[in-house]
Amino acid sequence: ADLVRRLTAVAVRSTLSGPVLEQLAACALLDGADAALAELRDDLRTRRAVLLDELGARLPEWRVHVPAGGLVLWCALPSARSRALVSAAERYGLRLAAGPLFGTGHAFDDRLRLPYTQPPELLRRAVALLARADADTGDAGVEPAELPDDTPVV
Repeated sequence: ADLVRRLTAVAVRSTLSGPVLEQLAACALLDGADAALAELRDDLRTRRAVLLDELGARLPEWRVHVPAGGLVLWCALPSARSRALVSAAERYGLRLAAGPLFGTGHAFDDRLRLPYTQPPELLRRAVALLARADADTGDAGVEPAELPDDTPVV
């Protein structure tokens, strides 16, 4: 019991803090966090704008809610064909998740969730491929559920 008490006391004294170099590195990172966050937000707004512009130009029949934040756009498709669209996009090398993965049953089958975390040039290429996949699926499916009247769309 005495040995355990002595070893415990040594362990407590030696682990009161992490090594000084790691503490200094953590402080440097935390000091720059606000500036880095502001830059990241600006970059994400730019990427979101690129994705919105490309979708508006190439897939104008899609309705897109402009989010106040986050990392994805939710697109309302002209018909309930999210699964077919994702399958067609995969053939072009574009991997997406069908809307129903974010709900139950057939919920969100008329929706597609698109992240805007990639660089602008990749987003432009992805929308070009998505437009080709959309042309492949045509108007397969049923009419989508209506968005509420107060939902902003592009």
